[in-house]
Amino acid sequence: MNDIRPVIFGEVLFDIFPDGSEILGGAPFNVAWHLQALGMNPLFISRIGNDSLGEAIIQKMTKWGMDISAIQKDAKHNTGIVQIKLNNGQPDFVIMQDCAYDFIDEDKIPTLPRNIIFYHGSLALRNIISQKSFKKLHSQALGSVFVDINLRPPWYKLKNIISIIEKAKWLKLNENELHKITKHDNENNAIRSALKLQKNMNLELIVITQGAKGAFAIDNKCKITKVHPKNNMKVIDTVGAGDAFSSVCIVGLIRQWDLSETLKRAQNFASAIVGRRGATVDDVQFYSSFIKNWSL
Repeated sequence: MNDIRPVIFGEVLFDIFPDGSEILGGAPFNVAWHLQALGMNPLFISRIGNDSLGEAIIQKMTKWGMDISAIQKDAKHNTGIVQIKLNNGQPDFVIMQDCAYDFIDEDKIPTLPRNIIFYHGSLALRNIISQKSFKKLHSQALGSVFVDINLRPPWYKLKNIISIIEKAKWLKLNENELHKITKHDNENNAIRSALKLQKNMNLELIVITQGAKGAFAIDNKCKITKVHPKNNMKVIDTVGAGDAFSSVCIVGLIRQWDLSETLKRAQNFASAIVGRRGATVDDVQFYSSFIKNWSL
């Protein structure tokens, strides 16, 4: 699978923190950013406004070495923003509507490479325009679909989320999202609920992140693999921790890592991200130890 290119679809935006700082984000963008730093050459498909924030995105992507060929520009709608409030380090999101990423134009969607992993979330599917583009892309993905659900009230309906999961090969949820979808109420039920979801949706892999408790995964043979973070983990904020986890899971699929090793590496990477403000890191040295230790 080493010749596979990750294709990432969805929102790119700026997270606005209480102190007024602006940090580039959006779950799909975060994943693409990390994959680029880790040498995976992702193709990121999104839409930005013809404004200063949009220009900043192009500049940052270009400086980071990312492929900007599938970034659309919108003269009518602004680049996306999210107001973030932190409660004991946990983020609350106020997501603006009718942003440029809601209007990704299907006529400007590129033809995808032959061998891909197609990653997407759920937020960018809230608008029918981007939904049409998504369907066009999905038809080219040939079943190699990695879904990372992002339940951001009020921008989702459970029936639509189930429809998205049904088309996935690999699925990542956090425990709270699993609860909302399956109605479990404790850790043991989380595992049972994930097993049931894996079976009902015929998923090759389901990964459930559990914050400070770590994560677990279930493969298509119903084998459960768990990972736990180190006790001395420094937490500044958890924005983008799940995206960091997903990005390493994708690297693991491309490089054909053992599942236990993938989870351990994903947990270590996510633990490093929560020690930083925001979901992306623009310091190449941050990634150097991971690249060396993982032989990337």
